[in-house]
Amino acid sequence: MFTFTLLSPEESSIKTCLLTFEDESTNTKIKILADPGWDGKTDLSFLDPIIPTIDFIIISHSTIDYLGSLPLIFKKFPMILSRIKIYTTLPISQLGKLAIIELYKNFGFIGPFNNNLIELDDLDDCFNNCCQLLKHGQSISLSHLNNFKIFCFNSGHTLGGSFWLLLNNSNEKIIYSPVFNHSRDSFLNASSFLQQNNGLPLPQLLRPTSIITSSNLGSLQSYKKKVETFLKLIDFTLSRGGTVILPTSISGRIFELIHLIDDHLKNAPIPVLLLSQTGTKSLSLAGNMLEWMSPQIIKNWEVKNQIPFDPSRVLLIEDLNELNHFIGPKIMFVTDLEINDGSLSSNVLMKLCDDEKNTLILTEKCDFENSLGFKLYKIWENLCLKRNNGVLEDGIAVPLQEILSFNNIRFELLQNNELIDYIKKINKRRKDKNFLKNLEKENLKILNDEKLRLNINESDDYEESDDEKNDVATNNITIDNNNNVIDNGNDKNQGTNNLSVNADGSNTKDGKLIDENNKDLSINELKFDFDLRLVNKNKNKIFPFIGNNIKKKFDDYGEVINIKDFIREEEKLNFKKISSNLNGSNTMAEDNGDESDYEYNETEDGGKRKWNKHKLNKNKKNSNMKKTKKKTKQEEEEIRLVESLDPLIAPKKLVNSTVNIGTRCGLSFVDLSGTVDLRSYLLILNLIKPKKIIVYDNNNLSLPSEQSILQQQSNLIKNNIELIKEKIPDKDGGFLLIATKNKKIEIKGIITNIDIKIDELFEQSKFIKWQQLNDGYSISHVYGELVKNDSNTDSNEPKYVLKQLDSSSSTTTATTQEITIGDLKLLELKKKLNNINYKAEFKGEGILVINDDLCLIKKINEDLIIDGIPNECFYEVRDLINDMLAHF
Repeated sequence: MFTFTLLSPEESSIKTCLLTFEDESTNTKIKILADPGWDGKTDLSFLDPIIPTIDFIIISHSTIDYLGSLPLIFKKFPMILSRIKIYTTLPISQLGKLAIIELYKNFGFIGPFNNNLIELDDLDDCFNNCCQLLKHGQSISLSHLNNFKIFCFNSGHTLGGSFWLLLNNSNEKIIYSPVFNHSRDSFLNASSFLQQNNGLPLPQLLRPTSIITSSNLGSLQSYKKKVETFLKLIDFTLSRGGTVILPTSISGRIFELIHLIDDHLKNAPIPVLLLSQTGTKSLSLAGNMLEWMSPQIIKNWEVKNQIPFDPSRVLLIEDLNELNHFIGPKIMFVTDLEINDGSLSSNVLMKLCDDEKNTLILTEKCDFENSLGFKLYKIWENLCLKRNNGVLEDGIAVPLQEILSFNNIRFELLQNNELIDYIKKINKRRKDKNFLKNLEKENLKILNDEKLRLNINESDDYEESDDEKNDVATNNITIDNNNNVIDNGNDKNQGTNNLSVNADGSNTKDGKLIDENNKDLSINELKFDFDLRLVNKNKNKIFPFIGNNIKKKFDDYGEVINIKDFIREEEKLNFKKISSNLNGSNTMAEDNGDESDYEYNETEDGGKRKWNKHKLNKNKKNSNMKKTKKKTKQEEEEIRLVESLDPLIAPKKLVNSTVNIGTRCGLSFVDLSGTVDLRSYLLILNLIKPKKIIVYDNNNLSLPSEQSILQQQSNLIKNNIELIKEKIPDKDGGFLLIATKNKKIEIKGIITNIDIKIDELFEQSKFIKWQQLNDGYSISHVYGELVKNDSNTDSNEPKYVLKQLDSSSSTTTATTQEITIGDLKLLELKKKLNNINYKAEFKGEGILVINDDLCLIKKINEDLIIDGIPNECFYEVRDLINDMLAHF
């Protein structure tokens, strides 16, 4: 049985989905938390009873309405870090972190603010340690959950955005796709529901138990027309010397808009500004994710010899006062779709909304009802209906002449007792965090020790010899709970050697590896002793492998190596001397006299090495150049971002004040959100043929007829239900299920096959004719009556019996259309053709050529095609194929 619940507190528009798979035979449940979004305001306590029970989390998109609450969940329930995995993609993991920083910093939840909740390390722990990254088209089987399977597919909505196919052992197939896009936009491929070569759905997506989607539908206008309308609005505003304001999400559709504008402006001297809390980091990350994009946009960049999403083509604005330097027409991206109180986008709107030459263009519909972005869309919707005869149409510009109430937020430095209390709070939180980490390590150590103890108890019993007992008595060494070696012998010198044993069995003194002579050792020089008598009796007695437990570092090119590990012995002195000179130190020169003026080089003929006198003035110049080398723009932004998130650098407090501002700018909406339209939505449903459809309302639209978009969608689906009823009858009226807040929707398992017993008289009659199939199965087409087995005394005996119908029954009429059943395998057909002296060979995947004049073509989900002249070979092959199939 499958259960879907839309988790959302009352009077709030945030949404989190709970998917539950229940196996009644084993009485087990698998709970999945999907897309825990947040608006920065709603109390998340409604998730408290749910989080401890979930098995894993899936994230579909990188925007805050799909992962906004994720860090706070892990902050409140830190112990789930070691138990729960987050399944998502690489772009969602990296870009989602930036989206959370944008949201949390707007509200002061991260950074040097008195009400901060998390630190940058908490974000890293959440995304770097807990995320299991998947690729589109990849599947994973969870062995600890009865081989529960997860399939990840491209949704076409955001970079790395996904929809999911979830499959359990009971063959319940659930497609979870909150938002997807069927049409291809400028930089992303269309969703993977349909194959690109033939337009048919993927085989693994056919006939799911249910498909879960939201009511977030896009405009019915073509993508080309929407782009033309969008660019015309921009040209019109720029021609008037105004500013185009574009609120968007830093991790979502900003890449689509930047690419369209950059391609449209070409080299025009129009500044494109970006106002963001995270700088151009998102553009730098997106430029390294080409494998997640459309091949067409990659070809365009190659032709233009242009860097993908080049951050240098966008001017970063970190302070609103910098806008005074840009007089005249310009385009400004503000990375806050919701336009939250106190955010950078809110401050930009306060500064620029009183100029009638400026235009605010909305490209997406905000999901959060309590945000200014949602309110602005409603204003445009009402004004557009009045000006356009009651018809909503993308691109209609309306005057925004409203008095908007802004919650102005300013920052003041903490002082005196406030500063002291704040520092105490930060230190206490860090101390508690370290305590929990140490506690987790201790628990893992105890668990490993328990496993070792169990292995020892299961091993063969043996008795110690007298010599062994004497050795133990004389050595008198014990190991405490912290793995410290304590020598209780009478030798005072030995008693002062405070040795400890590491996890890999090595001895340390003052944090260094040592041998019996207190000499420093590397991990490769250590020697270990093992007692093979303690090995489990079911295992072979071999020496355990002791690896280097030093944590390796990796970068974009692989493992980071230390060049010192690859230097020859005779070169080590020269390496130290050169390193000393490059670092501006004269230590080697002082110690070795004039040797600092010599360099140990190889002879030109490749012979013996010798000391050659060589002045290091060049090295000194390189050293000075290295010291004065400037950091790149991206490196400087990275440093500033990390510093701005440090809670102990200039701590501040937020002071709120309400400001009412009259607006006189233009307002318009063009749907470039990358969501599927209703026509494509119905087309995909008709091809996939789900047994049930679950739709939940996004609460982001209300039509003039006082119907939500969900109700309109529901009515349109019902009006066109004949398109789907041809393949999926809706006799009980339960095909379309509307999800409401916090109410469960249960879908019981749909029986696809049952075990039956054939009545003996019926089986011996002439009405049952068995036909053999290639797979070793036998099949027969019969008319009978299925009744309960009253004589069932054995629990393993089938519960139903198939009995013969009376000859007078009207239901025994035969079908008029012949059907063919069976799966023809070309490899087996090839063997049979070779046995009758036909030349048959494969010329490609799914193509079998017979005698060089007859071709058989078989592809997935397509009919078998026999291509050739109708000669004797043609008819013999056709008859052979018919013999391999069953006909009724």
